[in-house]
Amino acid sequence: MTLEDRVFISGNCVIHQFVRVGTLALMQGGSAISLDLPPYTVANRGNAICGLNTVGLRRAGFAPAERLELKQLYRLLFREGHNLRAAVAEARSQFSSAPARMMLDFVAASKRGVCSTWRAERERRDLTFDESPRPGLIYFRSMSVRLLSRRICWGPLAAALLALAVCSAQAGAARWAGP
Repeated sequence: MTLEDRVFISGNCVIHQFVRVGTLALMQGGSAISLDLPPYTVANRGNAICGLNTVGLRRAGFAPAERLELKQLYRLLFREGHNLRAAVAEARSQFSSAPARMMLDFVAASKRGVCSTWRAERERRDLTFDESPRPGLIYFRSMSVRLLSRRICWGPLAAALLALAVCSAQAGAARWAGP
């Protein structure tokens, strides 16, 4: 594990032994990462980042123009849905400040892969019909239906919603499977 300057790791965080954590990165309590955490970002959940460490950047004395440029770079790399290599190549021509170069060099040099936004992970997972390995949990597109217990007495409305969800999931799976 490699920790760069001024990294903040909260309680109950788990970090894989070969992971790099970038400068001024922050891990929220209970986070777990097995991929590299880019500089100036905030990690939450498993291998997910939720934004820039703006408070840490402000306290470290970054100028407002540098913070704005990092915000724009973060959006380009992690929020716009581009392939990461293509986004890094595009960003190298657009961003010139030292902090932006540091982030770009970190992402480009990653050997394990880089944490991404939890929205991107959710969208990637929701694009296809997926029966969860946990019984009673069905995912499809942007909706999840949870059956928490077999002992729950479902009312007519809940049963109708469940039937609609399962039918929609099956139709979605057929649509994604193609002809």
